[in-house]
Amino acid sequence: YGGDFSFLHCSSFNGGGMALSRGTIRQHGGVMSFRHSIAKEKGGGMFVDHGSAFVEGHAEAEVQNCTASEGGGISLDQSNLTQHGGRLQISKCEAVVEGGGVSLEGGFISMIRGTLQFDMCRTMPDRRIVHRGGGLSVREGHLNQKGGNMKFLNCNSLDGGGVGFVRGV
Repeated sequence: YGGDFSFLHCSSFNGGGMALSRGTIRQHGGVMSFRHSIAKEKGGGMFVDHGSAFVEGHAEAEVQNCTASEGGGISLDQSNLTQHGGRLQISKCEAVVEGGGVSLEGGFISMIRGTLQFDMCRTMPDRRIVHRGGGLSVREGHLNQKGGNMKFLNCNSLDGGGVGFVRGV
C-alpha cells in the first residue's frame, strides 16, 4: 500500500508544495515529504481548502524547513486532518503570523493513533503583530486526541509556544 512522493524547493502563493481544494488526500503507506518549500500566504508545505487529509496505517509524512505567512508547514482552511496511525513529523517550519508548523482555521485535527510531532517550529519574532502557535495554531477549530502521541519539542512563539488557541476547542 502506498508509494512515496516528495516535494523539494517548491513555491506558490498558497501551498508551496501542494494545494488541495475540496478534495481528499490519503497516505496509507510509504513516505510523503515536503522540504524547503515556501508559500507567500498559506501552507508552506501543503494547503488544504475545504478538504480532508488522512495519515493512516504505516504511512510517514514529513514536513521540513517550510515557510508561509500562516501555516509554515501545513495550512488547513475549513478542513480536516485525521491521523489513524503512522507518523507525521513537522520540523523547522516557520510562519510569519501563526501556526509555525500547522495553522487550522475552521475544521478539526483528530488524533486517533500514531505520532504527531512538532519539532523546532516557530512564528517569526516581530512585536508589531500578534503571533500565535509556534507549533500549532487553532482558530475556530477543534483539536481532538483520542489516542496516539502528540509531541511539541522546542517550538516558539510570542503567544502559545506549542499551541495557540483562538475560539478553538
